Amino acid sequence: MRQSRLKGGIQVLELARELKLLKLGIVSLDGILIRANASKDKNISYQRAQQLRTQLQQEVNALLQQAEQADQADEDPQKLPEEIARRQALLKKMDEACARLEARAKARAEAERAECRRQLGQRQAREGNVQSTDFKPPPGRPAPEDQINLTDPDARLMRKSQREGYSQSYNAQVVVDAEGSQLIVGQRVSDCASNAGQLVPDLQRIPKELCWPTAGMQTSRTLNGCSRSDRSWSCM
Repeated sequence: MRQSRLKGGIQVLELARELKLLKLGIVSLDGILIRANASKDKNISYQRAQQLRTQLQQEVNALLQQAEQADQADEDPQKLPEEIARRQALLKKMDEACARLEARAKARAEAERAECRRQLGQRQAREGNVQSTDFKPPPGRPAPEDQINLTDPDARLMRKSQREGYSQSYNAQVVVDAEGSQLIVGQRVSDCASNAGQLVPDLQRIPKELCWPTAGMQTSRTLNGCSRSDRSWSCM
């Protein structure tokens, strides 16, 4: 269903271009925060999640031991199975939260290493054989204060301005034809609160069917040359 709607939207944009309503020479980009269906009170830090994992595992082990002793004494502890199941469910949530935070930290470290290699390559191309001495490899592990939301793990704490409070949100990005039609030609949802750094991934969401063959829009060289502070970009 989603693919058919996407294809239909592209066909509408292609028709608009044939009717000369859509020029796609200059596009504008912007983002808006959209609240997630999750409370910020459901956030938990990596350090706290690890502490709860240890505590819950100890409680589960103790309850299992009590259940075994009750079986041997031919007793009927009715509440023990419920207590064990409840703690095991919470323990599973903590395991999943820690695993997600660790995966995020690993991906962030890999991205930082790749960016360092890219910058070093550019510097070597300009200055010759140089070595990076000021780059410290990222740890690849979550910081103790790194947080995740137990209701919606993909949402992040964001706020629209310094005058407003934080909420679990997403940053919805749109790319719009800025030469009259104001048609939306690209969209995506980011988990980064800032619009800085969104330019290249936003432009990459413009369907390739809408790009002129000579525009060179999809080439990495063109996109890498875009300024992060720019919010308008020429496709021609």
